[in-house]
Amino acid sequence: MYNELLQKYGYIEEPLVGKNANGENVIISIDKECACTRTLQHNGWQRINIYYADGTSEESYEK
Repeated sequence: MYNELLQKYGYIEEPLVGKNANGENVIISIDKECACTRTLQHNGWQRINIYYADGTSEESYEK
């Protein structure tokens, strides 16, 4: 995913903001290290997915 976003948008200084298919707000930031998506879920939690250039990723949650 990181490589696709990087090819489409390049490095961006301002985050991209939108909504996913569930109507939840999503914030995407892309830098030279990784792409990070922060989903503001309806249940009050934030799901954070980080995608690295080497193809690895991680997911965490914050209240």
